[in-house]
Amino acid sequence: RKNGLLTTQLQQLHLADPRIGDFLFHPKLGAIAAALMMDTPEVRLWHDQIVYKPPHVGGPVAFHQDYFYWRHLSAPDMVSAWCALSRSDELSGCMYVVPGSHHWGLVENRYRHEDSELEFILNSCADRNPRKVPLVLEPTDVSFHHALTIHGSYQNESDHDRLGYVLHYLPSHIRYVEEFDDLKQDGVTVRDGELIRGKNFQVVWPPHSAN
Repeated sequence: RKNGLLTTQLQQLHLADPRIGDFLFHPKLGAIAAALMMDTPEVRLWHDQIVYKPPHVGGPVAFHQDYFYWRHLSAPDMVSAWCALSRSDELSGCMYVVPGSHHWGLVENRYRHEDSELEFILNSCADRNPRKVPLVLEPTDVSFHHALTIHGSYQNESDHDRLGYVLHYLPSHIRYVEEFDDLKQDGVTVRDGELIRGKNFQVVWPPHSAN
């Protein structure tokens, strides 16, 4: 960023290091995700990522809804697991969520990249009285949030790293909507209207299921 702040995101780590499989196929994570996604009989990985904020210069992430970036999926029924690899608190730039915002539908309507627009989405739905709640996590703690949950984070002003590993999960009924896939960077190989399937979207629950 122009102001010298930095947040690093690395995606699809499981393709680079097989040890990530310990997270991908963890039965408890998959079972919780399945329960949160209307007891879907099958959980697939949409993608995974590391989010790293170095001490003092780790930058903010504007408040947003994940589904705005995933509108080429047929329904906003996905959940994400945020796994803390270091302590994540208000000082180190932990994630804040707006409870109940997953019931508001898709309120985000444009891309935002500037720090000046960090809370734009909160201001745009001020009539709903959005309340920000910090998710303070210790290493090995995990939080889950819905694809429509409004969330974001602030600068890491602490003396230690803020490091998290994120798993984005798909329920079995999600289909591909080509009309909204502007970037075509997610490795989808099925045709418009077909269920999301294929080697890029592994079944991570139930255990030992075929892909």
